[in-house]
Amino acid sequence: MNRRNFLRATGTVIGSYFALNKTLLSYPALAYPPIEKNGNPQAPIRFYVIGDWGTGGKLQREVAAAMTRKSKIAKPQFILSTGDNIYPDGVQGADDPQWRSKFEDIYSAEQLQLPWYATLGNHDYRKNPDAQIDYGKTNHRWNMPARYYKFNKSDQECSIDFFAIDTQLITIGKGGEQLAWLERSLADSTADWKLVFGHIMIRSYGVYENPPAMVKLVKPILDKHNADAYFCGHDHNLQCIKYPEDKFYQIISGGGGGSRNPLTGNNLLFSAANGGFVSCATSKKSLAVEFINKSGDVLYTKIIEKHN
Repeated sequence: MNRRNFLRATGTVIGSYFALNKTLLSYPALAYPPIEKNGNPQAPIRFYVIGDWGTGGKLQREVAAAMTRKSKIAKPQFILSTGDNIYPDGVQGADDPQWRSKFEDIYSAEQLQLPWYATLGNHDYRKNPDAQIDYGKTNHRWNMPARYYKFNKSDQECSIDFFAIDTQLITIGKGGEQLAWLERSLADSTADWKLVFGHIMIRSYGVYENPPAMVKLVKPILDKHNADAYFCGHDHNLQCIKYPEDKFYQIISGGGGGSRNPLTGNNLLFSAANGGFVSCATSKKSLAVEFINKSGDVLYTKIIEKHN
């Protein structure tokens, strides 16, 4: 049995046990991070992160319902999609009927009529990846101006630069221009927070482990320019990872439409399977990352303190 099959075979038992015990030991769930100015709580910048969602199936609908319930408590301003937006093979065009059946009809609640900022996954490449860029020209809720891009979200207290990357190009050896752009963009950023998101992980305790191209090519750029977190999907679960040699936290949110059990590891702070998403609330000095299951329960909260 090869390593990948061994991981799949053992993940069900080990991953479920680990997820349960990490949940019991997790930080308490927070409605928002401890943000104060002159003794008064401040409203943070809130957003969701969800990946690997576009199946059109039961689990996707359950997670969408959980997102709706969470939004009634603390509504986000926008949503990040970490790729594999339409299964199994992406879309052919901007008018592909899958946009309605796997996106519009599922995230139809009033609370989810928000800007979505998306990146491409490996499944999105199987047909026409540029069709996902074109779709944003007809549905203004969908934002993907290019295969990789940057945008900013700010309020009076906090500024965040987001960097969307196309990990498929990087892993097939065609990411040179993009990597140069990422390095320049991170170096030029003066925002309080630098958050990068893509599809394929740098770190994972799952079947994909630590993809060599991402570790070799992307990790050094994030470290050099003090990126605070890297959000991704690809593994169909939730994970929070912090290697001591990494300056950034690895946040995996790939439970939007499928489920794959993670394993254990020394640098794994939390993991869970069976569907879910991530909710973030950001102040100038802290980023609260909540890992939420398909029932809407907050399983774990990680407070990331801003480093200098």
